[in-house]
Amino acid sequence: MTQPLRILFTPSLREGYWLHVIHTEAGARGVSVANFGEGEADILLAHAIDHDEALAQTASDWIILADSPEAALSICGAALEEVPPGRQAWLAANHRLAPAALLAGRGSTVFDMGAARLDLPRLGPIEMPFEIPVQTPPPAPQLGLYAQLPIPVGAASVWPADLFNYPLGDDPTGGESQIDLTGRARTLMFGPYATLPPGRWRATVKVMVDPEGGWTPLWFDWGAQDNMTVHEETIHEAGVYSLSLDGGWDRPTEVQMRAVLTQPVFQGRFEMLECRVERLDDAEPAGDQPAEAAASA
Repeated sequence: MTQPLRILFTPSLREGYWLHVIHTEAGARGVSVANFGEGEADILLAHAIDHDEALAQTASDWIILADSPEAALSICGAALEEVPPGRQAWLAANHRLAPAALLAGRGSTVFDMGAARLDLPRLGPIEMPFEIPVQTPPPAPQLGLYAQLPIPVGAASVWPADLFNYPLGDDPTGGESQIDLTGRARTLMFGPYATLPPGRWRATVKVMVDPEGGWTPLWFDWGAQDNMTVHEETIHEAGVYSLSLDGGWDRPTEVQMRAVLTQPVFQGRFEMLECRVERLDDAEPAGDQPAEAAASA
């Protein structure tokens, strides 16, 4: 049997319409279709595949039918009944977009689901017979690095504060992004454990720190549990600070940014503002950039 064409869809309201067109046209042209992992056919369709499974695939056997990251977040929010889309919708969208980005980065051809006509391998030209009633979703900067597949160097997502976890006492997620530092050394924030494709990535965390006349000893780390980039910084003056940390991995990896208060303090305030995650050139030398005050408080 000839090697089948494998099609991976990114989340979209257009997904179901194109599935219908593919099944209809394939049936008319004598081309067999099945779901990936459920049998043999000329065309195998996948709505989602595991990150490690994507890593094991031959990219040239796949094509990607892709829509915008805004479309992905919107449809995942609707599916999870999370309106407006929040952390769970974002994690679900990212979980499906990351394997698509991995395959695209290794050579899979990407087609735009927003087009009226697609010329697909093994099937030929197919057309959407009507205009799909899709409204323009709101911006999704938290998924911005997926705006173009494959992900280009310099593409970035901005992860807002509400995607992270903030311990409160014995509850690892019970706190908020605005933190009274008074007390023992402890983890201030961590997460969000989103999977990023292989490659090199820079995380720039932006925080507000006010030592309130004292000093604030902080530890930041970025990456995965067994592959972390670390930076320690003691803040003496109130301000909004940015710190960039670089990391890289050769397989899909769940990553986090963590901030830790390393010693007990008697006063001070901390607020997580955002974290910008940017794709780096694999040839760029690794390193971290010391914290700099982005603005005076």
